[in-house]
Amino acid sequence: MYTRRHLGKLGLALLIPNASAKLVNRVGGVWIGLQGWSFRDRSLDAAIEATKQVGLGSWELGFNHMEPAGVSRQALRQWRETVPLEEFRKVRRKFDANGMVITGYSYGFRKDYSQEEIARGFEMADALGVKVLTTTTVVSMA
Repeated sequence: MYTRRHLGKLGLALLIPNASAKLVNRVGGVWIGLQGWSFRDRSLDAAIEATKQVGLGSWELGFNHMEPAGVSRQALRQWRETVPLEEFRKVRRKFDANGMVITGYSYGFRKDYSQEEIARGFEMADALGVKVLTTTTVVSMA
């Protein structure tokens, strides 16, 4: 059984960079990692480096590290519907090369999404090699 003291020690250990340490994916058999939103202020490459610095090796990758920023709604829809899925496979290979696991893809479904945008979210997750697609949405979309 883990106590607050155990979790405190783990947290402290994760804050002290140790380049020779193996990245942590599990603690006591429980998956531990982060959601990419935690590093939303950084590029994907910088976020991967920060994750390594804290010693974690497991990510729930968010759309914010994949989609183009600062584009119009129409341009974003166009990107989602046409982006080559190879772009997602490249990102998976980047995580693999850094010894990290992508546990899921976070892709928020909204009322104004086209059917193609919705379908592409599942295709993107598949191209990333994940079996989990997480989302935030409204009841009418669910």
